[in-house]
Amino acid sequence: MRRALLVYQDTWLRAHRGAANGLETVREGRRMRWLDEVLRPLGHLPGEQYRRLRAALALTLGIDSIVIMKDVCGLDDDEALDVLQWSATTMLRAALAADDSQAGAP
Repeated sequence: MRRALLVYQDTWLRAHRGAANGLETVREGRRMRWLDEVLRPLGHLPGEQYRRLRAALALTLGIDSIVIMKDVCGLDDDEALDVLQWSATTMLRAALAADDSQAGAP
């Protein structure tokens, strides 16, 4: 996975420098499509709140999040996954609590 991350980043950098004209995108945005599917039941959230939750949850998914947990934070595999799950759950609960409080506002 680290190797894949390196290839993704290198390809993105070359493409954005103009050195790789015509180079296809390596990353297909599966993370965001997956989040759209998972968050479908929350379609009632106001647009900005939904976009913010979706973007925040994207931070907790993928190899880049795991690399940060392990390399930057020094966590082992289990701790890293636990922190990422806690983060995602906390963000989801905060979004739902904000939606509940807005629904009850006059």
